[in-house]
Amino acid sequence: MRVKQNTLAWTLPAALVLAACSPAPATAPTAAPTAMPTAALTAMPAAEEPAPAALPEMEPSVTASDQSAVDGTVSIDQVVAAQAGWIVIHIDANGAPGPVIGFTPVSAGSNAAVAVEIDLAQATPTLYAMLHVDAGQLGTYEFPGDDGPARAGDAVVMVPFQLLEPEAAGGQLMVTIVDGAFRDEEITIPVGTTVVWTSNANNSHTVTADDGSFSSGALGPGGSFSFSFTAAGSFPYYCGFHGGQNGAGMSGVVTVTP
Repeated sequence: MRVKQNTLAWTLPAALVLAACSPAPATAPTAAPTAMPTAALTAMPAAEEPAPAALPEMEPSVTASDQSAVDGTVSIDQVVAAQAGWIVIHIDANGAPGPVIGFTPVSAGSNAAVAVEIDLAQATPTLYAMLHVDAGQLGTYEFPGDDGPARAGDAVVMVPFQLLEPEAAGGQLMVTIVDGAFRDEEITIPVGTTVVWTSNANNSHTVTADDGSFSSGALGPGGSFSFSFTAAGSFPYYCGFHGGQNGAGMSGVVTVTP
């Protein structure tokens, strides 16, 4: 048993030495990659892309500031439209939108600083900027007709704003006459300014100074009268048909500064 054990002890290291000295077997060649048939590629489902998220529908709205008309044009601050349409300027008719005096197209989405040319001869102190839809022939304004007011729920999308008198420029200042009032009844101007009164009224009116220094006579619709103020002072005036001296009824005052 002892000899057998020794033989085994030496036999095992010898086998290990012989194994270490033997050349390594050649590595079996790997198979070349096989191309996938075209039909198989076609049959594979393509990666699905997520559908784009739906954009929220824009709530139509109109924003407008009180302003004077520059060269017969007003500017509407912002118009948000759900579809192509029109921003339409209506005059005031007893506290509600009346006839149209100007319009211009707007695109679907947000429109900023929208310029609208208006008929100043028909303008009232309060105007309404109203959003209309372009529902008839595209690009052609049809109202009365298919291009009616846009709505948000049950409400017409519109906003009122005030048409202000322009500041004195180029030596002139414009004052509008409407039935029952002189727009901007009290104005202040420097010496040498010419004031031009223009009637947008339906009835005849006059521009008559309390001290008699100027008088227009009867001014019908569309009529105008101008007077240049060459001296400083306060010059109250009135309508000879609907006012009186000392601020009674339809009246105004021009303050002239040196």
